[in-house]
Amino acid sequence: MRVRGIVMFLTVWLLFGANAWAGDRTLLFASVNWEPYAGENMPQQGVAAAIIREACRRGGLEAEFRFLPWARAQEEVRQGKYDALFNAYYSADRDRDFGLSRSYMSGPLALCVRSGSGVVWNGTAESLGRYTIGVVRGYVNTPLIDNASFLARDEAVSDLFNLRKLLAGRVDAIVIDKYVAIHLLKTNPTIAADVGDIEFLEPLLRDRKLYVMFSRNRKGWKEHLALFDKGFEAMKRDGEWAEILACFGFLPE
Repeated sequence: MRVRGIVMFLTVWLLFGANAWAGDRTLLFASVNWEPYAGENMPQQGVAAAIIREACRRGGLEAEFRFLPWARAQEEVRQGKYDALFNAYYSADRDRDFGLSRSYMSGPLALCVRSGSGVVWNGTAESLGRYTIGVVRGYVNTPLIDNASFLARDEAVSDLFNLRKLLAGRVDAIVIDKYVAIHLLKTNPTIAADVGDIEFLEPLLRDRKLYVMFSRNRKGWKEHLALFDKGFEAMKRDGEWAEILACFGFLPE
């Protein structure tokens, strides 16, 4: 009877305990559709998802991705409904609210204008004082854009809507990642324009590093963060990180 009881216990554990352990190793990552960095309909769900998936695999974890409006993704990760936010820029508030990974790539954040618009930008907030600047609701841009009280900022729900507003003349300039703007113009049939219809002003606002931000309200987040960072560092050492970037048309920093 005792042996039979042990066998039954092991059977139950294999059915339920092992599955529970596997569940602890499956992490849910949330972000917005932000092609070409991430997108539910992109190959491998985008370059960032491909990097994160491989870093997790090397750390003994499995990654699954969910795509939500940005403000909702950020809030639901903060609450602990998902394990981590990805494709997030650094801010002091986010550093306090989340556990930040090593940066896994970066993107060039720029002011984008209509070609020939005559918008003048010299790197100071004062030079933008007479313009309306389009930003995406919930995005962290730069202190210069986000904190200058005299700037006229016009919010949109996404980069796509922001780009449409720019081309329609409803804003003078928008804050956008250069790769994102070019990708939208090349692939979105709802935009009746091409790359030649816009220009990016120099200097860049910033070459912004991207992070995975782990929810402090999820069980085991510190371990998961450490395993992710360890897996990512292994990718960089053996060259697979650079290979993934190259497959998506990105260059390593």
